[in-house]
Parts: sequence; structure tokens; C-alpha cells
Amino acid sequence: MYQIKKAHVFVLSFISAAIYGGCNVPSVDLTQITQTQTSPTPTPMPSRHFPPPRLFVADRGNDRIVELDDLNGKVRETYSLPSSGQPSGFAFDSTRRIYISDSVNSQIVRVDHLDGENQVVYGTEGTGVGQFDLPAGVALDSQNRIYVLDSGNNRVVRMDDVNGTNWISFGTAGSGIGQFSAPSAIALDPNGRVYVVDSGNHRITRFDDLSGTNWVSLGAAPAGGAGENEFQFPAAIALGISRDSVGAPTVSNILIADSGNNRIVLVNDLLGTGWTTFGTVGAGTSQFNAPSGVAFGQRGKIFVSDAGNSRLISVDGLTGDNWTVLGVAGVGNVQVNTPGEIVRHFIHRFSTGSIDSHTQAIE
Repeated sequence: MYQIKKAHVFVLSFISAAIYGGCNVPSVDLTQITQTQTSPTPTPMPSRHFPPPRLFVADRGNDRIVELDDLNGKVRETYSLPSSGQPSGFAFDSTRRIYISDSVNSQIVRVDHLDGENQVVYGTEGTGVGQFDLPAGVALDSQNRIYVLDSGNNRVVRMDDVNGTNWISFGTAGSGIGQFSAPSAIALDPNGRVYVVDSGNHRITRFDDLSGTNWVSLGAAPAGGAGENEFQFPAAIALGISRDSVGAPTVSNILIADSGNNRIVLVNDLLGTGWTTFGTVGAGTSQFNAPSGVAFGQRGKIFVSDAGNSRLISVDGLTGDNWTVLGVAGVGNVQVNTPGEIVRHFIHRFSTGSIDSHTQAIE
């Protein structure tokens, strides 16, 4: 059974909450967007010999990570956490090892592959060094340093490895600068800046480093809302990366699962430029129930974990075109239960450089 604990209440409590009105959705061209949630420079994908990226999903209610070819129903592999753990977030390092935040057991699990090879577990429940409380997300930077969103402790933790080497943390409880309330997701951009989905404060924050330098936020903290530049318990984020005039990777779009408003939001930056929304509450086409994961795909496609409806969605941008559904509630190969983070990840590359799970080549 999916266990409801402190930091997860924000994801599931919306199902019976008041419903906000839908929004008119202009067509958005996402064809030049690729996804990142962490910082390594994208490496070009070879045009032949290697398969396309696969989808990985935190199937929270079934306590497992699922690898899919796409939304064609073909499941490649699954991995169940030890001690009935529950995956709340995950990421890959440059050698493609998988780091999973286990919210039930308040620990980080690392495995070489989804077959569980070389499983390593780190952390206990608490507030000190080497301790977590409901960790909600993981990201890795270009040095393979591990960033953990320690949701119950309202902080971001960075460490060099799963031994906790060079542990450093940032954040306290609250709604001001340098403060969080049950944060739900974390991302790093190509410049190493940290993005946090501060769910309890209904906002998205960004800062340069773990001293909180150049803190900026988007959202109406601490009350939230359903209007423009407002969120209600946002749950997930993906960063769209394109090239600037000199060829350097830069964030061009930000995709957000606005879970409490049962919609997906696209903005160009944390000023709210280009604010566009898609979705209303429900279980039909172009409808969501507490969406809790988002990812960019090829040629403008986006993927959504529709948690309250226990299904995965692919759709062409924020247009509603080519709406595709995979999954119903259950434990089978093509079934999911309150899915959370969704990641589109290349599993084969020519390069041996640092490649993060949420960073894709320009396609």
C-alpha cells in the first residue's frame, strides 16, 4: 500500500480538494527543448546503432522503479527497494548508477542497475549529519556530487558520495529566503544552480549554491493560488535546455506539475515569462488528478505522471494533441500506483563523460 507520510500529504490530499477552473491553452512549440534537472553539459547522441532514451518512473504505490521503452507498454525492468522502501525521487550518475531517495526508510539507495547489483544504502532517520526525514528527491552535478532534498527537515543536503563525505546542508523551515516547507523536487541547471519545488510554500525557488546566493522564486507564497504565476502544491519540475548564441547550454523553458491545480505549467523563466497552462481536473483526455512528475521528450512531446489517476501520459506539448495513456491502478507490468517522478534517460552513449539522468542532448 502507498504510505501517506508528512511530506506526501501534499500530493494526495488534492483528490478531494476544491476544483479550480480550466485555462485556455495556446499552442506551444517545444520542439527545440530538451530536459535537464541537473547540471552536466549535454553530450550529442549518436544518430545510429544506439536505442532512443527510455522512460524511468517512480512507481511509489508499488515501491519500485520501472523502466519502459516508451508508453508502448513494454516494461524493460523493475527494481523494488529494500525493507519495503518507497521511491520518492531518483537520478543517475555519469556511470549510470541509480540513486533513489527512499522516503519511508529515510535513506538513499544506490544500485548499478535495476537488477539491484551492488546495492548500497546510506542514511537513518533524524536531523543530524547522515540522517534524513522523508527525502523527496535526488540530483547529481557534473562532479557526481549527490544533492538530496531532505523534505521533512526542510533542507537541501550535498555530499560527495553515499558515505556522506563532505556533508553540507542548506535551509530551514519557513516561507522566507533560505526556507522551505515540505519541498518535493530538486533540479540543477547546466550552471549548477539549484531549483527546488517548495511545495508547502506553493512556489519554485532557485539559488546559485548551498549558501543561498541569488535566491529567486516564482509563486504566491505562502498561500498559493490558481491564477497566473501561482501554484497550489507544485510537485515536480523539468528544465528545458537549448543553446545560446555562442553554443552554451542554457535553460529556456521550465515545466512544472502544478499538482493542486491539476495542471501542467510551462514558463520561460522564474519571472513567469511565457506562462502557459494545460489541463483540468478529471480522468479523461487533457485531464489530471494530482500530477506528480513531468519530463520533456523528443519533438515537443512531454510526459506526465498522473498520480491520482494511476497512469502515465504522453502528449504533444501543451496542445493536447496525440494524447496517449499507459497504465491503470495495479501491480502488473503495465500497471502503476500513484506514480511520481518520471525521467527520460539515455542508457547508451559514446562519451564516457559525466551524463546526468535528467540531461539530454539537443535533439
